[in-house]
Amino acid sequence: MTDETVIVSVKPCVYVLHFTQAYLHAKHYIGMTTLPIADRLARHRTARGAALLRRLLASGGDFILADTWECATPEEARTLEKSLKRSGGASRCCSICKPGNGRGSGRGRNRYGMTPKDQAA
Repeated sequence: MTDETVIVSVKPCVYVLHFTQAYLHAKHYIGMTTLPIADRLARHRTARGAALLRRLLASGGDFILADTWECATPEEARTLEKSLKRSGGASRCCSICKPGNGRGSGRGRNRYGMTPKDQAA
């Protein structure tokens, strides 16, 4: 038996983190990753992520993964991330703040019936 490196293909994704308590004005974080989501969240928790999340954790706050959207390419994920950030507040796409809005990882469609791929176009 030989040691073999297994390469797992991971699709890029966009995610929304919901803060358990607000940090200053912020209640959410929208990001994108090409890593497995569990690995990306682990990096955030060990201070190898966004400065906002480092400050949130240092202040005693925490975050919950609220939503994810898989994308076909990193470019599509970046476009969707920017679109969500410009949409007027992350709480609009957070299934914890707006349960049943359909934008979350459950149905994969927003309240207008659009998928993230449709939104990025």
